[in-house]
Amino acid sequence: MRHFILVISLFLLAFAAKAADSSYTVVWKFGKIYYYNTKAQNWQVLASTDTVSNQSKVRMGHTCYLLLHSPQGYLEFTHSGTYNIGDYNGRIKQLMPLIADYEKLAADSLMAVSNRKASFYKKSILDAQTTPDLVSMSPTATVVTEREIELKWRPKSKGLTFVKIYHSESSVYFYRELLEDRITIDLAELHMPSDRCLYWTVTDKASGYTSTPHCIYYLNSLESSVIDIDVYHFNENLNLEKSAFHNLMMALYYEKNNIMYKAEACYLTALALASHAERYKELYYNFLERRNTVSID
Repeated sequence: MRHFILVISLFLLAFAAKAADSSYTVVWKFGKIYYYNTKAQNWQVLASTDTVSNQSKVRMGHTCYLLLHSPQGYLEFTHSGTYNIGDYNGRIKQLMPLIADYEKLAADSLMAVSNRKASFYKKSILDAQTTPDLVSMSPTATVVTEREIELKWRPKSKGLTFVKIYHSESSVYFYRELLEDRITIDLAELHMPSDRCLYWTVTDKASGYTSTPHCIYYLNSLESSVIDIDVYHFNENLNLEKSAFHNLMMALYYEKNNIMYKAEACYLTALALASHAERYKELYYNFLERRNTVSID
């Protein structure tokens, strides 16, 4: 028995030593970042192909972003400062299988090569957000899990806009005349039915132009509870207030479940937390293009 315990102890010590000596590869970087080369014993500019020793340091300026990976997991740096990589040894949280799957999806999406022309990403965010009908912005077709939802659009003129939510011409659930470009609606208070598409449109009074109808699919309480349980686990395991990478994981989960308005919010948060890093902007713009093709029955 003593020999068995000794073997297990040696195995654990060897595993800990291996973890301590493991190096990190660069998943994605943005801005000029330095790392301390322990072999050359000097500071060098970090390249995307470099590896960072567990005994090394990284130094970041403002508007920089860095995501590293090792067998231990992912390390993300979003603020200026000098960081000792070894300080994070043993502190990387092990994720439950559902969340680990989305962690891998997020990392793969960051490293994927974009097949779009550079001009696609040079549009302003407002232009990228505007749907092809040139009026409505958000949400396009989406599943809704909460009682409140914000509708936003890009007016064609400075005059009145008519906002309507309906199932058919004979079943109109909401109608309002506004000068604003957005409105928050309480779906439960208006007794909106679940399990069916309710369509929303905006009409410009001056021109009479009406936007393309977009589906709002309001889940019933049982279906929402399934989503709520998953979201609870994400919130318990992730740092959504500070991590761009974690918000990207959350965005991918919402998008997978057609909850497009929440996915968009997470993509935007990820972009902001990543100091508007180029790759996060590309991922957001790619999402904006996909959301316009979503079909919900």
